[in-house]
Amino acid sequence: MDYVTRGVCGQEGCRERKYYLDNGLWFCRRGHLQEGRQIEEDPDDFGTQGHRNRVRKEKEERSRKTYRGRRAATLFLQAYQLILWKQCHALVHDHGFPDQFEAIVRDLWALRLQTFTLRINESAEDEDGDESEREVFSSQAGDTDESEDLGFKDIPYIRAVKSIPRDMRDKLPPEFIAIFDIGRIPKVEQIHSGCLDLAMYYQRRFGVALPPLNSPLLLYRHIRRLAVPIDVYDTVKSLQKLIDFDFAYPRLRRNNERRESLKLPEVRLVVLLVISTKLIFPFDDLERYTASYSEPATQSMDWSRWADNQKWFDNLSMAEDDKLDKETLIRLNDHDVFRMDLDQLDQYMDWYESSWLDSYGGKNPVADLFSPSRPEPQTQQGKQSADPSAALQRVLRSVMVALGPAPVDPSEDADHVRPGSWYRRYRWESQLPETARRFYEIAADLAAVSLPTLVRAVAVTEWRIGKWLEDQRREAYMKKWGVAEANDGDGAQLDELDEEIH
Repeated sequence: MDYVTRGVCGQEGCRERKYYLDNGLWFCRRGHLQEGRQIEEDPDDFGTQGHRNRVRKEKEERSRKTYRGRRAATLFLQAYQLILWKQCHALVHDHGFPDQFEAIVRDLWALRLQTFTLRINESAEDEDGDESEREVFSSQAGDTDESEDLGFKDIPYIRAVKSIPRDMRDKLPPEFIAIFDIGRIPKVEQIHSGCLDLAMYYQRRFGVALPPLNSPLLLYRHIRRLAVPIDVYDTVKSLQKLIDFDFAYPRLRRNNERRESLKLPEVRLVVLLVISTKLIFPFDDLERYTASYSEPATQSMDWSRWADNQKWFDNLSMAEDDKLDKETLIRLNDHDVFRMDLDQLDQYMDWYESSWLDSYGGKNPVADLFSPSRPEPQTQQGKQSADPSAALQRVLRSVMVALGPAPVDPSEDADHVRPGSWYRRYRWESQLPETARRFYEIAADLAAVSLPTLVRAVAVTEWRIGKWLEDQRREAYMKKWGVAEANDGDGAQLDELDEEIH
């Protein structure tokens, strides 16, 4: 194939300089169609070898060159803001976020822009630029909602570069395009770490203090999802006061991954919920006697029935949503393809086409005859999806009906095991029994952390509660015998643990 050397292609950061002619259209050696370069064959020109045809470059081609310096940074910030707007649109209109969410994100983004020396708008257009920015950065629906056509149904993150218009993308340098071209799913710990860094940045740079979690509402939702009795609510509040936990973001941060999880208010709330459940409704089959009917442990959980109901709820959710999610599609490998049915293969090809193929450019009449796209599948109108809230309510009723009374014995019999006795601690994920493992997995999903991270955070908090009980017994013993309390050797360990908690 003969190539002609010309200027840089410039499309998607392409630096190719060699081009070839195919069906009257010019392409670079990497396959990018060159607009403004088209040659039509004329029968009258047959046999005119030796003549040189010069094609005048259009002005549009020069404007598509890659930006550098100030213009590239300004365009990058504009593209970043566009993706941020699309994410807000998807969260507000498709995921039930309140309308005030967009205003908060816009204000935080405006503060972040102040740290950049380059401004988006030129100084001569400051007033008009501010008004246009506020008008553009708005996801409120107008007369016609074009969210389906614009591709806002899903939150743009993976391959977010596809959400940027081609005219903007062609002018961005490759190093900026690589920032938007994300092809892997981040770990939940990375998301938490990024949120924590951003929260501390706004506190340190602008004095913006993030409010603490709405713990009563979140605690109620977690209790309902875990399908445990409401008695654990008061126990969580008591443990919070005992170990002096708060549900606010910290102001300082140390570079220690092992101590990172307990600094997150979401993890603290779930950790207290797990410990409270283990205190009142332990996972073992040991019979415990309460001293009175007013204790929260007067009921016993049927954990086998709880596990069956949770399994039914998970299977129902999977059966209702037969569409492969984005995470599953990204993690597919060559072995998984052989186990997929025809519908799943169609879903994968649709996702691949929308995420990786570029349909921009001139239309090739031959390629249109073999379009890779398939018609949009028609949805079944008569099929109604089950309500997750109703299904969860059914799980709650089934678990609450299975609650049984715990034996009550007010006598101080040494042979009776009281609630809280024989408390099992699990330091590693492998130590979890089957029922406890499922409970920990659901709790880890609620806190958006991995299972090993939650197990480690619960173990550290249990150690602190046990140390507090040991100090209380030592203090009572010293007062009983009139002995002055001496400095114990565990003070350094307690200080180290306090640093880990706070």
